[in-house]
Amino acid sequence: MRRNRPIFACNRPPDAHILLPLLPPPRQGEHTPHPTSNQSLARPGAITLLAVLQFIGGPVLIASAVAVGVAAALPGAGNVVATVSVAIALLVCGVLELVCGIGLWQLKRYGRTIQLALSWVGLLGFPAGTFVSIVILVYLYRPGVKLLFSERSAGQFTAEEAAQLAAVSRGSLGSVIAVAGIGIIVVAVTGIAAALAIPGLLRASMSGNEEAAIGALRTINLAQSRYAERCMGYAPDLAALRRTGQLVSNEWLGDATVTQNGYKLSVEPEGTATVVRNPPAGCEGAVSKYFAHADPETVGTTGTRYFATDARGGIYQSAVALISNPIPGTATPVP
Repeated sequence: MRRNRPIFACNRPPDAHILLPLLPPPRQGEHTPHPTSNQSLARPGAITLLAVLQFIGGPVLIASAVAVGVAAALPGAGNVVATVSVAIALLVCGVLELVCGIGLWQLKRYGRTIQLALSWVGLLGFPAGTFVSIVILVYLYRPGVKLLFSERSAGQFTAEEAAQLAAVSRGSLGSVIAVAGIGIIVVAVTGIAAALAIPGLLRASMSGNEEAAIGALRTINLAQSRYAERCMGYAPDLAALRRTGQLVSNEWLGDATVTQNGYKLSVEPEGTATVVRNPPAGCEGAVSKYFAHADPETVGTTGTRYFATDARGGIYQSAVALISNPIPGTATPVP
């Protein structure tokens, strides 16, 4: 009997090849990964210089914020709220510039974004700030510069994008020169601002010290008035006022001379004073007149004026020398 061979579902020879469909070629402008796609981009000189300027400007603004904050804490600083607000604004701008510098250095998106924001605000600083900001904005809006901060690696750009990056690199010398010019302007403006601000802060500090000295002499006058009610005369020195409880705060602790806010304070008998006879108990040494004076601890640094007062209660000043004891009739009263 003849046996039938089995019928297979597929009669393909075992060595036949399976043909895969060909993939279409990439479209023009479409990204084709490169084996070296993890290669990092080179930072142009202009971006490096911008980052360095931010690294310089940030600490300068932070130091200015600290100086303004210290000035706000001094006596007689004026509008403390406004001064503190200025200090906070300077501090925020300083931190932003440091963060911007880091972002520019590392070619991060946030670095370009912060620099753009600072430049838009800088347009308000006419004329120098406006010119500087326009140059920076024109440079940062170049297509190749945008690609630099896209946080893509070198092998992930199309041929067209690579050409734009190359154009940025080729134009780097001119950009560096432009940004260097901007840097010179910024440094010059910063130097001028510092030259104007530092003496102003010093004057504000000395003015605060002088106002504090005047206030201290008024405190002494009030303490002497209370002492006279009890002792039928005036205290010959600060120790007597402390001993009788007229000056009790810690700022009055010390020897014959007390230093407060850059001024040396002292009390002594007035030149024509006499000792009170038979004073009440605890009032030994009371005198008929007193002389109190406040002198700068360092002339020209902690203060420029000398102050004095006596039993009449008025406060007098001199911008030339110590006020003599007794206070002369030609002395200038404090308004």
